[in-house]
Amino acid sequence: MAGKSILIASILLSLFCLNNISFAAEPPTFADWTGYAGDGDWWDPANWNLCDPFLLEPDCIPNQNIYANIGPSPFNLNVTGDPCCAGLIVYMASWEFAPDIVEMTISETTGLFNCGAIITISQSTLWPDHGIINMYGGTVYTPTASSGSGGLLIGNVLYGYGLLNIYGGLMTVPRIQINHGTANLYGGVLENTSETSTALIISESHAMNKINVAGGTLRLAGDRINEIYSSSRIVPYENRGYLVVDYNVSTPGYTTVTAVYDLGVTFNPNPAHTQSEVSISPNLTWSSGDYVQDVNEHQVYFGTSFADVNDANVSNPLGVYQGFRDVNNFSPAGLLDTNTTYYWRIDEVNDANTNSPWKGNVWQFTTQLCPLGGSDFTGNLNDDCIVDLFDLKIMCQEWLTPGASADIYPEDTPDGIVDFSDFAVLANNWLVEEY
Repeated sequence: MAGKSILIASILLSLFCLNNISFAAEPPTFADWTGYAGDGDWWDPANWNLCDPFLLEPDCIPNQNIYANIGPSPFNLNVTGDPCCAGLIVYMASWEFAPDIVEMTISETTGLFNCGAIITISQSTLWPDHGIINMYGGTVYTPTASSGSGGLLIGNVLYGYGLLNIYGGLMTVPRIQINHGTANLYGGVLENTSETSTALIISESHAMNKINVAGGTLRLAGDRINEIYSSSRIVPYENRGYLVVDYNVSTPGYTTVTAVYDLGVTFNPNPAHTQSEVSISPNLTWSSGDYVQDVNEHQVYFGTSFADVNDANVSNPLGVYQGFRDVNNFSPAGLLDTNTTYYWRIDEVNDANTNSPWKGNVWQFTTQLCPLGGSDFTGNLNDDCIVDLFDLKIMCQEWLTPGASADIYPEDTPDGIVDFSDFAVLANNWLVEEY
């Protein structure tokens, strides 16, 4: 019944939007938010640069054919009612050297907010400006987006970063891409409606790039449980708690992610969760939970099966229980296998506390391809752990090619072309083996 109501409301909203646009074959235009009216009201024509300052006709407010560009303004924007636009851009393109902040609020009185093809939060390519969307209610959606383009886009890889803070309501998009920024789910729901490989992309380029589940819900179409647990970028309460994940239970056809805040759980793993090229003789460390006792406080689980490490306990060790530790480190016995993914979990113990033990998150890392220092030692171009004729063949194929893989001189900052300097490095490491 609720789905039918949303569908009917969407049709009515679309008719309203269509009634406010021209059907001429013209490219979409942009309405820049000025905030000159001083009331922060989306519906006030005096706040948009397309509006005649004397006539203030309402058809200059963003609609299905007009993008809403929320730029620098002394007044933040407050959205109410049922607005629509060709795309929403909380966008910084300031020429000032000092960083600017643009903040907009989607209020509790917002109904259906049709954002057309895209919701962009801070795509500045000039300075480290940033945009913020605070959402408290309503339903925000992008009906003309696809899993390959549009949807929710947060931040520019190099410069401007964006923050999405959801406190209530539903934001539903077919695509989520975080280049530089954070989506904080303090309440409400962020829903990803597509199952394609490009439906959810969180870049590894910045530490702040993540979805922080902290009271709200992340909902992803299809069975995405493995994707959730293998990601270091979907975190519970800034890593002070644990995720609760199910598929086809809370919402039919969707993977639902919530989190529990728990200071008793371990955090800050080293190696970092999902880290690769880890030594085959690692020393695992972590930060303790807040309620741990002083002796026999850490239960260690370690192995190559996620299911075993996740399900094991002291009574049912499943071959992965490693015993108690009094210190915050653990070194596996012997050398690990190369190019292998290992899983580990640390449970915290306090015999005087009825909540003990506190089950830890399952972390994972992958060992290096070559035993003696990694697969990227200079000259090993094909990752087979030895510098030989196969690497020379690659260098010959890339000779005088800018930016190729065989550009290995200087090692830290290659000079941009494959030439005799790179050949000299390869020759110097000829037949060096990493075994």
